[in-house]
Amino acid sequence: MSDDPSQINLPPEPAELGRFWWPSLEHHATALGYLCMCHANLEYDVNSLLEVLLGCSFDERRAIIDATGASLQTRCDLALKLAIIKQPYDRWLAALEDTLKYIKAELCPKRNRLVHDSWAQTQSTPVQFDVRANIQQSQSRMPKQISPMKMAERDLQSIWNLNNDFNRAAGALMNLRFCYLEWRDKGLELDIHGLSIPASKPPRQAPPQGGRAKRKQPPRSSEA
Repeated sequence: MSDDPSQINLPPEPAELGRFWWPSLEHHATALGYLCMCHANLEYDVNSLLEVLLGCSFDERRAIIDATGASLQTRCDLALKLAIIKQPYDRWLAALEDTLKYIKAELCPKRNRLVHDSWAQTQSTPVQFDVRANIQQSQSRMPKQISPMKMAERDLQSIWNLNNDFNRAAGALMNLRFCYLEWRDKGLELDIHGLSIPASKPPRQAPPQGGRAKRKQPPRSSEA
């Protein structure tokens, strides 16, 4: 192979490759590109949380994640299980659980559909085709069928809103990681109100010492 750059056989121009180009989808493509970057940033923050929960180094964490090949949702499950083992204070644990559930149940499914479903341009707005073949059964005695292909319009603002949601979740994980380190290293229980996405519920009140709280007995009616 020649070291002279002028002698290297470069690939043809994109137009010669027959690349399919939809100028009308350019703004959607930009928003989707940012969504991929926001997803990658959120993955990094989940990995950083796993690093402190495992008590390992940056390179050790990288080796563990690469070896397992775990998805983001699986890493969220692992982070929650490790946090339960560590048993930090209740407010922190509740905020972490709410945030991780929100990532798994809301953010990841929405992102997956936007990234993996096919796109097309109609006269009004860009649409996506959900081609997943799910087995469904309308009634117990009816034969099973494959779900039909679905088409849905995709508003541009909804994609940017999802980007913002990913960034808010990443920020929440950063704050929760900081609060965990303050608890682990200094014994501080920082006020984490509002850090989770969505806002965490207040912890349940523990029953009084000595067992379960006794129920109040209704007053007995006086005998005639």
